Amino acid sequence: MEKSTLGKWLIFAGILLGIGVVAFALFGSGPKINWDQDIVYFYGDGCSHCEVLSKFLEDNKVAEKVPFQKLEVWKNLRNQKLLMEAVKRCQIDTSAGGVGVPFVYARGKCFVGEVEATDFFKAEAGLQ
Repeated sequence: MEKSTLGKWLIFAGILLGIGVVAFALFGSGPKINWDQDIVYFYGDGCSHCEVLSKFLEDNKVAEKVPFQKLEVWKNLRNQKLLMEAVKRCQIDTSAGGVGVPFVYARGKCFVGEVEATDFFKAEAGLQ
C-alpha cells in the first residue's frame, strides 16, 4: 500500500474511533436504576431550590443514612430521559409543561419540589 493511501486509511480510522468515543460518551452506559428499590434525586445545575435541598442533604449527612443517586438533568440528556421515565412511572401529567426540580423518585413514588423532597429525606433519614 502506498504511503498516501495508508495515511488516508489511518485518518479515516481515527475519525471513526473519535466518533465512537463521542457516541459512547453521549449515549453509552449511564446510571443504572432499579426502579423498585432505588432512590433518585434529580436536580438542575443552578436551580436555587435544588441548592437549598442539596445543602440540607449535606448539612445533615443524609447520604450516610440514606443511599440515593443524584442526577443532574438540565445539562445531561441521559439523565433527562431517566427523569421522564420516573415521571411516567408516577403518571404525572406533563401536558401543561415540563417537570420541576428538585424531583425525587423513590420506590414508585414521586416527590416534586423543595418541600416535598426535603420532607421525604427527613423521614427517610429519621430527622423528624
